[in-house]
Amino acid sequence: MDTTVERIIELLAETISEDASHLHERSALTPEAGVEPIDLAKLVIDCEKAFTIQIHDEDVHTFRDVWTLAEYITAALDDI
Repeated sequence: MDTTVERIIELLAETISEDASHLHERSALTPEAGVEPIDLAKLVIDCEKAFTIQIHDEDVHTFRDVWTLAEYITAALDDI
């Protein structure tokens, strides 16, 4: 899971132009935290490509922070 979290943080940092050292597993994926809806959409697409999975549109609203996205990705990879 640590590798998944680290990769998501890298992708998120690129998406929102933030230094990855300022992000962590509990970094929120909300506008209040600097992650606009378009940023989240780009992050989801980047994660789909990076992890070779499909993230269902109806699940995106459940990603409160990096950790919940990592849990989703880990579960998706386990199903492969």
